[in-house]
Amino acid sequence: MDSQGHRSETHGSHLLEKTIKINFDVGFNRDLFRSSSGIVARKGRGRVVVSRATIYENVNSAFAAEAHACLEAVRMG
Repeated sequence: MDSQGHRSETHGSHLLEKTIKINFDVGFNRDLFRSSSGIVARKGRGRVVVSRATIYENVNSAFAAEAHACLEAVRMG
């Protein structure tokens, strides 16, 4: 705040509020050919705006599981 009690805001903090960060992680079971993924989207200051957990069947590899989760994260964004 300045001497008159006004709050100043930098240009960067305004952009931070418009930023959304999407994270995802995957677990893979090669014996059952199943994977699970978790996706979280957060606003710039860390507030969760959406989250999702999914179980997939008939997944051939850990690489395929990661690719599937990445695609879901992109679609969510």
